[in-house]
Amino acid sequence: MRFLFALSLVCCLLAVPRSSAQGHALPGDVFVLVDVSGSMTGSKFGIGYAKVQEARNLVCDLLTDRFAWKNFPNWEYSLLSQEILAVTSPSTNRQSLIRSGSRVFLKSFGDPATSKAPSIERLINDPVRDVDTLFASFPKQTSFNDQRTFLWLARGMTRREAIARGLSSYLLVEITDAREDKESLVDIDDQVSVREFKSLKHVPVSGEIGAFTHKQTSGEYVLQVNIRLVRLAGDAGASSSSKTLLSNLRLPQGLRQGDDAVIDWDSFNASAGLTYTVALTPSNGTPRTETTQAQPVTFPSVSVGSYTVRIFAPGSSEVQGQFEVAPAGSVPVVQDSASGVSEILLQTPRKDTEILTGSVSVSWRVVNPPAGCKYLVTITGPLGTKIPKKTVDGTRASFSVKKAGPYRVRVAATARGVKPASGTFRVKSVGGWKFLYALLTLLPIAIIAYVGIRHAKKRRHGKDDFDNYSDNLD
Repeated sequence: MRFLFALSLVCCLLAVPRSSAQGHALPGDVFVLVDVSGSMTGSKFGIGYAKVQEARNLVCDLLTDRFAWKNFPNWEYSLLSQEILAVTSPSTNRQSLIRSGSRVFLKSFGDPATSKAPSIERLINDPVRDVDTLFASFPKQTSFNDQRTFLWLARGMTRREAIARGLSSYLLVEITDAREDKESLVDIDDQVSVREFKSLKHVPVSGEIGAFTHKQTSGEYVLQVNIRLVRLAGDAGASSSSKTLLSNLRLPQGLRQGDDAVIDWDSFNASAGLTYTVALTPSNGTPRTETTQAQPVTFPSVSVGSYTVRIFAPGSSEVQGQFEVAPAGSVPVVQDSASGVSEILLQTPRKDTEILTGSVSVSWRVVNPPAGCKYLVTITGPLGTKIPKKTVDGTRASFSVKKAGPYRVRVAATARGVKPASGTFRVKSVGGWKFLYALLTLLPIAIIAYVGIRHAKKRRHGKDDFDNYSDNLD
């Protein structure tokens, strides 16, 4: 299996046009962010420092052209762009992420003070030696005790550090369990740096060009290594005339004859109104071409055979890949390659939606869904809330939520290689209205009961309130 996996990676690399893989080099400067919140190493969360050390070694090897899948049997990719695929493939001509003259920054994040602390910086002369020296300062186990996780604040700080050092673009590598606090909880001044980073128009829309996950972490806490490409405003890549980067091609999986082929991709640094050409060429048959200004593109009712997809636009790089269509009634072919990345996209509830106590509906869609895949839906809420997980065949699940407060939802596939989705929502209690309703309903009853009790007591003493009232009239 390992040989077949390596062979598939080689095939994917050969399918990448040289102009895309080599003509559009990634930045040589890298920020490595390390999540030092307590959930990263706490035993009850299922990650632990040993797995964090594996993530450290994976990043170290990616940077220094020492990466080999056989050294990381507990890891799998959930997203590999062509550029990162060129780093991880077992090719003698593969590229290195850093080179002599690069700058690598190591930065912890968690609580606000940690996230704002300066990075440890090293200028690279000898990549292996210098990266190993820098990573000797990787956070020790005792450092993983922060109570908060302000990831966006840390990202904003990398932007400021990059500008101060004259960088126009950089790679952002994050080691995290993807649990983060809302940036609105930090100081107003710190929120400015968050908005500055989010306003960058040249950060990939999907946010990532590479993502790795640890197979032995699951549920709410999943150890991840994510790679982002960041281009700062005002750099050469910010010009509207600069080259558009097409990447993260997502091809259909498990198709049978007569199915529709949905093809999606990411476009970085694209100008408004850019027209993409999508060419679908069968191994034997007439090519089909579609032009569009928005992703995805659907080719209806495809026939049996092998297909090559090629996507390009004026002034852009190219991206291409292949997929198979099986005969109707047969077992569909699922490609094990990065060119057909599967991904779950959460649709409801929307981010930070407020709902009333009662029921919440979770829905999602899947890009390139594997055949026969099921989905595990997990909801976590305020302390003391226990909501059973659900495994479903479709793309919707409903849950009962009875306690007010913040909730987090995560949808993961039972099949490997499918990028999970997560989101947050808030439950708003209707208990106050129920109390007011009960008060207005019970108050008259309480008054009548009180008068009745008083009346009974007076009658036992031979006189009641009505007698007193009559005496006063006399």
